[in-house]
Amino acid sequence: MKTDSWTIWLWKAKFLSEYDFEYVPILSWETNYQSCDRLQMNCEVGERWALNQMQDTKSQLSKQGIDICIKIEKLTNIPTYYYLYNYKKHKKGDEIKPCPVCQKKWKLNTKLHDFYDFKCDQCKIVSTISPNR
Repeated sequence: MKTDSWTIWLWKAKFLSEYDFEYVPILSWETNYQSCDRLQMNCEVGERWALNQMQDTKSQLSKQGIDICIKIEKLTNIPTYYYLYNYKKHKKGDEIKPCPVCQKKWKLNTKLHDFYDFKCDQCKIVSTISPNR
């Protein structure tokens, strides 16, 4: 699991002893995310459902991931952001769309870590402009 500037090694993270079942929920979420990614990459069975799980902040997968980030931040006092996958068909004006949760401006003037185009400090999510043009 990555934070803004460093990796959390789950097997070394003593703070997780305070977390429900230590790091099992994180590994479960990671497995679910990877499964959705495989489905959407295969571009046939379950593609739309898997993409929605990865792109929609209200999906079960994203809610679980956001909740994990909130708990990690609470236990470590380190700002922890959820990466919201974006592969929606790119349309003119996508760069000025607001944060999908709070509807505030979240487009960055310069990419964060040469990758992220969007960041919402209130909702703790980051994302990219879709490469799907």
